[in-house]
Amino acid sequence: MFQRGHAGAAVRRFGTSGAPHACPSLPLSITMVDMGVMVERYLDPEACRRVVEPFMLDHEAENNLPLGIIRALAENPDGITADNVYLGVGRRDGEVVGFGVWTHGHRCVLSWPDDAQFGRAVGRALRSVGLEQSGVLGPNAAAVAFAEVWRDAGWTVVDGMPQLVYRLASVADVPRATGALRAATPADRNLLVEWWMAFAQEADLDPVPRPRAESAIAARLAAASPQLFVWDDDGPVAMASARAGTANGIRIGGVFTPPALRGRGYATSMMADLSSRLLAEGRRFCFLFTDARNPTSNAMYQRIGYELVAPITELRFTRPVAGASAR
Repeated sequence: MFQRGHAGAAVRRFGTSGAPHACPSLPLSITMVDMGVMVERYLDPEACRRVVEPFMLDHEAENNLPLGIIRALAENPDGITADNVYLGVGRRDGEVVGFGVWTHGHRCVLSWPDDAQFGRAVGRALRSVGLEQSGVLGPNAAAVAFAEVWRDAGWTVVDGMPQLVYRLASVADVPRATGALRAATPADRNLLVEWWMAFAQEADLDPVPRPRAESAIAARLAAASPQLFVWDDDGPVAMASARAGTANGIRIGGVFTPPALRGRGYATSMMADLSSRLLAEGRRFCFLFTDARNPTSNAMYQRIGYELVAPITELRFTRPVAGASAR
């Protein structure tokens, strides 16, 4: 049947009683939108990955976040429902032109190349199925067009953290601080939970409650391959996380040194040795996101060998006040 969605888009739904489509390799629904872009929604992440990964690998560095997310979901699909995950594939004249992924508790992430029409289309598709958003992260024109859908519905849209994507293919020779890189262990758990929450606050991210921080650290410590690392100088003095790989690389994040221990070269040493380790395991690239407003960290990454690839726009949404009318 066809059902009229919140944004006036026609949504074709398959299956009954909200159940996934009997053949998960096909889209769960198709949202017809204007500007010639059709958005297909998938519930099976592996089927979606097979469709969008070849498209996104043309811009692997720029797309390292959505590539990592869809790979992680495909590897561990347990618990995915139509209420906590949205996988939207945009097509124009049958060709894939964009990918949007939303997971509960996070902002929607849009793929490169930048396409305002796709951004608007996937924004309307999400509105049509009633999945509220806290914001969007992606190339500028697509992110702005996505946000306009929510602004038109009465939501407040404000700028988030301006970010930069970097790629590294080889590590420069930089001085090392005292200490050494090592994988984190369960003995580090309590300290790393504190640092995880402090990192989120300092990086201008959404506040991370302690239970969520504990869950994030526990998951990384329990992974089959190390995902959480520290620089140890008579005890941990800095941390970083490496997970969510792409076909040829891996993303590093959560880089944090406590304020009292900064200025000693710990983060530089940790990032240089961690990047070398990850490349030595057979990867071609390491990726990371930075705060564009922080010249110190950006300069440090560039000294190590990270090259700027692209800017990323983050926009944050606040739901309309009850009784307010959309324009």
